[in-house]
Amino acid sequence: MNHLFFRTYNLITRTSCYKNVILQSKVLFANRPEQKKLRKNLISKGENQCIICERKFPLCLLDAAHIKPRMILTTLEKKNIYNVEFMCKCCHSLFDNGLVSIYKGEIHISNDLEQYDFFDITRKERKIYNNQNSLYFDFHYHNIYKK
Repeated sequence: MNHLFFRTYNLITRTSCYKNVILQSKVLFANRPEQKKLRKNLISKGENQCIICERKFPLCLLDAAHIKPRMILTTLEKKNIYNVEFMCKCCHSLFDNGLVSIYKGEIHISNDLEQYDFFDITRKERKIYNNQNSLYFDFHYHNIYKK
């Protein structure tokens, strides 16, 4: 009898957590009204690929990541489609923490990651770097990236 109760309790907990995730997603879009539009723009490109590791992922594992941190963007910059690119959740965290960056079209990996086996990067060039987003990537490299 206790075993049956335990299984029922786990099912309720999972359902509750799942609802919280949905709720958090709706709150994110409410607090960041431009985010949905920016993500739709990335999806319309049809490349479900992380710009850092260049692996293809299902959309649920790709974040519409700001290159220059959102908290320091102007209102106009928050709506700029060139400040957002797809990153997988792992690379997004590395990027936000300054452990990887893209500068002048090449990927740069912080010395802080030397002891870890994160990337097998054989090609350093990144085709995503262009005149429209270079300002944001350059900001990240000079102000956030840990060389």
